[in-house]
Amino acid sequence: MIKKVISVVIAICLMFISTIGSSIQPIYAASSARINPDDMLTVLNDITVAGQSWENIGFDSEDIANIMQMQRKDDSYYASLNTDIARLSVETKALENAIAGQGYIQSYAQNGNPPATPQEQNERMQYVTQVALERYGNTYNTADFNKYVLYLYMSHYIDNPNYTKESPGFDNIYAYVITSDDITAYENFIAQSKFSMFSTNLVNFMDEFKSAVNNSSDILTAVDEGKVISINTANAIYGLSTFDPEKTASRAKLIVTSFKDHYESTASVNELLNAMYVDLEPEDVSQQYIDACVTGFLGVLAGTTLFGFGMSISLCYYNVYANLYDKAKLTALHYSLSGRVAIRLDELIGG
Repeated sequence: MIKKVISVVIAICLMFISTIGSSIQPIYAASSARINPDDMLTVLNDITVAGQSWENIGFDSEDIANIMQMQRKDDSYYASLNTDIARLSVETKALENAIAGQGYIQSYAQNGNPPATPQEQNERMQYVTQVALERYGNTYNTADFNKYVLYLYMSHYIDNPNYTKESPGFDNIYAYVITSDDITAYENFIAQSKFSMFSTNLVNFMDEFKSAVNNSSDILTAVDEGKVISINTANAIYGLSTFDPEKTASRAKLIVTSFKDHYESTASVNELLNAMYVDLEPEDVSQQYIDACVTGFLGVLAGTTLFGFGMSISLCYYNVYANLYDKAKLTALHYSLSGRVAIRLDELIGG
């Protein structure tokens, strides 16, 4: 039974690897050469479910995001994942629905308007990306566009002390306008706070997503299959005779540490697994447990590193970044808002 479950996970990875190889200013209509915010929302929601699958078997979303940002190796590295199994035999839809419907404890940050769920964060990203396309679409083919998405996220949510989901108040502060004064204020805030983690990952995500826009259907497929791999990995772990809910977190930390220690220096999956077996032999982690988790890691990583950046601005943001605001610096940012709103209005009036 154990071998069958692990084989299913390997089969998914093989299948996956083989598949991948309101504004005054004029609106710049999105074309086939530009990102589609609706596609972005689909991608982020799929990545969120994938991350939640890993969390359900004890992994920290930050650890998974970091692993999924690691350098993808040459196809030959994954050769040992080949298998004769050609189709899924584990039903994962019920687990996916259960994961997507999980409740959340309200984030403990009381400032900076943290989202109530990762899905709400994904909707925010969709919204500000659309605003960026409409107002700053002339910068789309430059790195500035990625920054404008970041600045617009800040102007709409973090730099908006009166925001509520029911009454956002975007128009009251002309949140869709980014001036040089705003950029200076935002860059200073980023430089002086742990919000820089979110800033870096958001810019990287936008860059990766833009780079893949000409193959958007491939990206949607890759991310969907990565989600399936993640869900199926959770299913595989649940099916192991050695599965113990009370030990998932400690085992996950051991596996993550060993994977990071050996991934870069090994020349094949078998070499990686053998090194990890040696590392974890003294611990209460079976080889089947290691096989399932590592196969899941590699199956997703083989498809696209977009996963890591996406998880960082979605699930990790909800879990971690939204709670890292420095209250004094946030207060200072809000204190300067009235003057910057006046400058925004002057820019609108002046054209």
